[in-house]
Amino acid sequence: MTINKTELKYIIGVVLFSLLLFGIVIPKLINNGIEQTSPYFQFLIFNIAIFVFLQFFLKAATGGNGRINISGALGIICLFMALDIMVPPLMVSTSGELLTGVTLSASSSDYIMGLIGQTLGLHGIMVFFFTYVLAPTVLLIFAAKLLPNFVRKI
Repeated sequence: MTINKTELKYIIGVVLFSLLLFGIVIPKLINNGIEQTSPYFQFLIFNIAIFVFLQFFLKAATGGNGRINISGALGIICLFMALDIMVPPLMVSTSGELLTGVTLSASSSDYIMGLIGQTLGLHGIMVFFFTYVLAPTVLLIFAAKLLPNFVRKI
């Protein structure tokens, strides 16, 4: 199994991006109080914006074919969000409370889904079930619609 030149350039770009992001940008944002901003803003910056950068800009800069597969990108976001919700740390308690304490906890997919559940008027265990059962199910259905045969490819 070999890595072709385009993939190698992409990997190097991701490593350099990660070094810049986690070595300079995120520490600076944390020191400037990013954790005090809206959870939705944090989610957009630390999940969606980073993915969009990696998917579009870096792919184009490293010699991708120049075509952007929007439905594929949305499908991958749905898949990643569903998986993010299902793996620890859990950011919604069984009593429906949004948990904090982890750096940038409000930017996690499950925190955002719990916040949406609360905004919809859910309380207690229903927020927990909304976050950890309903949301991943819906996200995986969207992923399956947007990424045909994704189970065979992963």
